[in-house]
Amino acid sequence: MGAVHPSHLLAAFNVMLRQLFSAVGKVSDDGIHSTVHYEQVMALVEEKQVWDLLDKHVMFVTNKLFIYNEMLTAPTSFDILRYQLLMLIQETDEIRASTAAYQYILDRTRLSRSSIMKMLAELKKGNYIQLENGKLIAIHHLPNRF
Repeated sequence: MGAVHPSHLLAAFNVMLRQLFSAVGKVSDDGIHSTVHYEQVMALVEEKQVWDLLDKHVMFVTNKLFIYNEMLTAPTSFDILRYQLLMLIQETDEIRASTAAYQYILDRTRLSRSSIMKMLAELKKGNYIQLENGKLIAIHHLPNRF
């Protein structure tokens, strides 16, 4: 996933808005300089039959907002591992006894085996969790950060 500089987003929006509003001259080189009411926009879209352009614009904006939100709120690898350990400890004794902790986490996440093993080893070393033969026996206290 890459980062997009805000000026590039504004440039892309400016191009799209120019195409959409060129008939009414509502866009300058600096961007939008006046407000167009929703009803006017919808009337123009209908008149010019530019639904595909509006659709692409909405999808573009929505995608960028989603990516931006994901970058701001994405859990860390440790957050994901911590959550999976808490889920594993709630499983039945039979499942915990037959499933290695790393395998349980590996099957349910996109974390690499090496990062899972490293974090589990550190948690065990710090006496945060108890593992026997790779199986989760107990969680003593999981830190909020790794």
